[in-house]
Amino acid sequence: MGTGLPGQVWANRTPIWLPNTAEAKNFTRPGAAIAAGLESGIGFPIRINGEVSGVIEFFTLLPIEAD
Repeated sequence: MGTGLPGQVWANRTPIWLPNTAEAKNFTRPGAAIAAGLESGIGFPIRINGEVSGVIEFFTLLPIEAD
């Protein structure tokens, strides 16, 4: 818990956005993301009865910049 994107989401109980997977802090798979061409990602907690029961992640091949 607390490590990598799913661990951070689980520990914080909130969505976490990675605008740049290659430069994200505490992201444990930057090499794999770069090799797959994954630029940005986001993780969401899955809640059941108010408790986090899992995490789902989505990644994009296109960079998504903050406005």
